[in-house]
Amino acid sequence: MKQPADIDASPVHAWPAASTQAASLTLPLLASPQGRCVDSAALLGADGRLAIVHRGRRYELRETAQGKLILTA
Repeated sequence: MKQPADIDASPVHAWPAASTQAASLTLPLLASPQGRCVDSAALLGADGRLAIVHRGRRYELRETAQGKLILTA
């Protein structure tokens, strides 16, 4: 269970599909011995998709019908 001391409210940016303007949002980060950990539901939202821009290239992270994650360019 998440404890208040385990949550880091770091800013994360989301890029809407229809817009190039970034919207800022805050996601809870769980403390983990392996580093930062974010719940996939918080990233993907209700539609199960997240656009990611990495080194100028746009990717989409989405949940499949089988509940797995897939990253596509």
